[in-house]
Amino acid sequence: MSLAQNVWITVHETLDFESPTLIALSELWQSKLNGDALPSRQDFDFGELKDHLGWLVLVDVEREPLRFRYRLIGTNITELAGRDMTGRYFDELYEPDIAQSATASYRRIVETRWPTRVSASLHHASRGHLTFEAIDLPLSTGGDVVDMIMVRSVYDIDGR
Repeated sequence: MSLAQNVWITVHETLDFESPTLIALSELWQSKLNGDALPSRQDFDFGELKDHLGWLVLVDVEREPLRFRYRLIGTNITELAGRDMTGRYFDELYEPDIAQSATASYRRIVETRWPTRVSASLHHASRGHLTFEAIDLPLSTGGDVVDMIMVRSVYDIDGR
């Protein structure tokens, strides 16, 4: 079953974040780079991410065909969304045009192996209008192929 919603997503050309939280996470990710090798999920320890945990999303990247699946969704995100979509594929959850828009940043990351800054505005059925800024960070178990994306969003609700 697809979930229909109105979403306006912008994938920015630069990493000029407005949120200090996202700037700090971008700097942390960059500190984990090892030459051309991308960091893996295991390169981050709990202490480094403790302030982000409820707001993180991990997305698995599958290839041939290219698909994206929610591996983990932070409890704050699940509460905000009103549902847990862990384990579900984007193309199963959303109408094709929404899935295409929602994964634009991820497809860019797969190609460039570099983080993206995303901002969005969406209408949530029970929460009204939400806006957010996010960083999408490429991760790799082998260092060169993006097989996971870590997402941290900052919503325009009480500064979270």
